[in-house]
Amino acid sequence: MKKFRIVLFFLSLLLIQLGCDDDSPEPEPEPEPTPELTLDSSGFVINENPEQGAVIGELSFEVENAELSDVSISITSQTPEGAVTLNDNNELVVNDATIFDFETNPSISVELEATVEEVSATATIDITINNIADYVGFDVEAHTYTIDENTLPNAFTATLKDLMTVEPGIEFSFDFDENLGSLFKGNDAIFFFNASNGQIALTGSGGWDFEEITGFTSEEEGLKTWTGTVFLLDSEDEELGQITLNIQISDVEGENEFDERVNQQGQTIAEAKDFLGIDILGNRYKGGLIVHVNLDNSVLLVAPDAIRASTYEDLVASVANYTSDGTDGWYIGNYNQYVALSTGMAKSFLEEDGDQDTIVTANANGERGVYFRYTLVLGPNSYAVQRSGLAAAFSGSIPARPITLVDEQ
Repeated sequence: MKKFRIVLFFLSLLLIQLGCDDDSPEPEPEPEPTPELTLDSSGFVINENPEQGAVIGELSFEVENAELSDVSISITSQTPEGAVTLNDNNELVVNDATIFDFETNPSISVELEATVEEVSATATIDITINNIADYVGFDVEAHTYTIDENTLPNAFTATLKDLMTVEPGIEFSFDFDENLGSLFKGNDAIFFFNASNGQIALTGSGGWDFEEITGFTSEEEGLKTWTGTVFLLDSEDEELGQITLNIQISDVEGENEFDERVNQQGQTIAEAKDFLGIDILGNRYKGGLIVHVNLDNSVLLVAPDAIRASTYEDLVASVANYTSDGTDGWYIGNYNQYVALSTGMAKSFLEEDGDQDTIVTANANGERGVYFRYTLVLGPNSYAVQRSGLAAAFSGSIPARPITLVDEQ
């Protein structure tokens, strides 16, 4: 019995000890993590003059340790005021469309704040406004360009853009109707036409001769006119406007085409060779007819109007007087000069087989001048010049043709 009591005593102590262990304090719970929030500051771009309420773009943000739905975003300030607002989808929308004018406000700045629980983040968003065509068009309904015939290539240029009002950055181009097509396109085009800026440049004078040109739409005294329409197109080739364009060629007074081109329009003999070929003998130039072109492009001319006398004595006297008066540099040349020029002179004055003319030279043998008659002889592909002397007893209408040298280098 005693032994049982001792065992019971120890069991009681053990139960007491176990009861004490169950009364120890529970551990503290770990704290909840703090949310982390980032608000994207990337900007947006919108064309000017949008519709009221148009969506500009959706705001972007990142959050950790919190739900996306718990994040709230608000506008704290904006410049200009009242330009934008936020909708329930966190999108910036147009609040006042009149503010979105490129000329007044090329950009809009918006200050934003995002919050979740006790955490906040800020960002500045820039909205760039694109300039679009408020207006682009011609300032006049019609315009006329008048150009002298045989004007040198690239001596005339014009740009249709100078006749327009255009906002910077607007894209446009040009096109034209068939009435102007003969001038602006094809192998025989007289002008280069730039469809991007409307530049018109004269590129070929060879076909721009008043007497020869065709294809014009109207003609009056001294003027031939091409009238057509130039169209102004947007980037989608839709028509924005049009202008009636008149291009006129004006007749230039001159002895002949060569005189108009060279003497009146200021071309050089070298340029004349380019458009008429190397053989320019017989063309009128500076009051005379070309009978020879030297290597330095100086030109020997013979007077188209000869001195005429009915007797040998009168002819000698006329030649002597003409040689000594120094009129405009013209003179009666010596025998050797005329012999060298005979081919060119014959070509200038003789046209058909058997035609004759007489050239008188200045005194070269001390006593009298040497007189020659030149007779043109035509062949299948060429011609020859026959020369024969004149005696002092010759009578009749005898011409003496002065010569001169021009464009000396």
